[in-house]
Order: sequence, then C-alpha cells, then structure tokens
Amino acid sequence: MLTDHLDQQRSGNIWEPQVAQRAYRAFQQTATVHQHPEQHNILADLEWQMIAHEAEFSDTLDSLKKRFIFVNSTAVQEFLRKNRSLAPLLMDALPHLVNSFGSQTPLALDLLSEETDARIIYAIALCQASAANSRAALGRFDDLWLIPNLSKINGRIVFTYEFV
Repeated sequence: MLTDHLDQQRSGNIWEPQVAQRAYRAFQQTATVHQHPEQHNILADLEWQMIAHEAEFSDTLDSLKKRFIFVNSTAVQEFLRKNRSLAPLLMDALPHLVNSFGSQTPLALDLLSEETDARIIYAIALCQASAANSRAALGRFDDLWLIPNLSKINGRIVFTYEFV
C-alpha cells in the first residue's frame, strides 16, 4: 500500500526539454562564410615564411659550424634542428665565450654519447690554460652572459671546459 503510494508520487517538475517548433522556410538561404583578408594573407604566405625561416636557420647552423667543433656532427645538427631556439642562443653566447676564454681557445659542441634521446648539448671550451685560469674564465662567462640568460636556456645547454 505504501509502495503503491510512492509509485504514484510526482515532484511536479516537468523534466522534458521544451523545444520550440522551428519550421524551415523556403526563403532562407545558407550562410555565407566571410574570410578576413589578414587571415588569408597569413595562410597564403605560410609556406614562404617556413622556407625563409629554414634558410635563416641553416645560415645560423653554418655560422655555428665555423666557430664550434661539432664533435658528433650528425647528432649535434639533429639536436639543434629539434631544439631550434638553442642555435641563436649559442650564437649570442659566442662573443662572451671568446671574450672570457680568449680567441685562441677552440670551442666544441657535443652530446652525451650514452643518451639515445639527448636533452642537453654541451658547449665546451678546450682549454690549454691552467685549471685556475679556466675556472676564472668560466666564472667571467657565467657572470657576463650565462646568469642573465638562464631562463632562455632552460637547462638545455651546459657551458663547461676541458683540458687538452
């Protein structure tokens, strides 16, 4: 008896969605799509922009090859292509490295050989100076360029020195 009463109980709410009737009118037309001219220009020029960017990056890579020894050339180039923002940073750091270590100190770029998917590139000054002088040169470089640019590097470049 109580269950019969509960089965008959209603909240009074109408839960069905109220959808207004919409009739298709024969005079209605399909909407026209308006494309902004700025958007069209960006998309039309995108391929040319990509070609220009690739040429600019190749020039930067060639400049790096002239100033750095690529220890494992293929791997270093592949890493720099995957991390394109690092090549301009290395070019920007170059005068400061030369200023700190001297123009006669060779510079190299290398990746750790045991890493299959390298995440860090090493910029190495190949020093012939004493340990104290090399440490002081790296300290000058850190103060002049590295510390102000740490946020740009984001842990992807390690600047160090080795004795030859």
